[in-house]
Order: sequence, then C-alpha cells, then structure tokens
Amino acid sequence: MSNSKKDSIGVVSMNLFSTDIEGSLDVDRRLRECLSDAMRSCKMSRYQIAARVSELLGRTVSKEMLDQYTSTKAEYRIPAVVLHALCFVLGIVEPFRILLNSIGCDVATSEESKYMKIAKLEAQKAEIDKEIEKIRKEG
Repeated sequence: MSNSKKDSIGVVSMNLFSTDIEGSLDVDRRLRECLSDAMRSCKMSRYQIAARVSELLGRTVSKEMLDQYTSTKAEYRIPAVVLHALCFVLGIVEPFRILLNSIGCDVATSEESKYMKIAKLEAQKAEIDKEIEKIRKEG
C-alpha cells in the first residue's frame, strides 16, 4: 500500500483508508478457512465449541451455525461477537490477524505488546539522553 511510513522505532504506519488493489479487503475465504482449520485441530468437537460459545455469549450458537460460518457460501457471515467468542474458545488470534493485515495492522499478544512498549520507551530514553548530552555540551 502506498501511504505507509516507518516511525522512529521502525513500526510501519499507514493511512488505513487508502488501498491500491481492488478486492484487497475481501478476506472472507481466508477467514473461513482459518476458522475451519482451527476447529478441525481443536480437541473439542464442534458441538462442544458451539456450546462453549453459546455459554459465553448468553445466546444459542449451534454446531450447524458454525458449519455455515465456515462454509464456502458467502451468504453466511459470522457476526463479530461470535468471532470474538470463537477465537477465545479456540485460543487463537489468527482470524483477527487476517482482518487487520488487510489494512496494514497486526495483532500483538500481551507479551509482544510489553516488548513494543519497552522498545518505544527505550527509543524515547535515547532521544532524551541525546538532548541532555547536547545541553551539557552547550553549557
């Protein structure tokens, strides 16, 4: 995407509302495949996954609904609240990564976030140290 730039610690930022490629935000197939793969590799059955998602949401999400959300039929779209609960139950963030990567963003785990904050603070500290040294040399 053409409107990206790096900040002082190398993190890429971009204009999230600018894209050069038609259809580049259509992540439907990849999202469905990701969810299907995650459910297939999960130790719980789809019935158990549906029951846990239903419990967390306080409303019914059936095994059949999960099948529809992961089918190739575009008319079955997964609601965001179900996606959120499903990712929690499956212990995955990849569906969010798929959604966010298409607009130039990513998901960071709490551990990764901690390291990013440390890197940002270290970069700020380096700038402050440089400024202090500059002032000392002037005086």
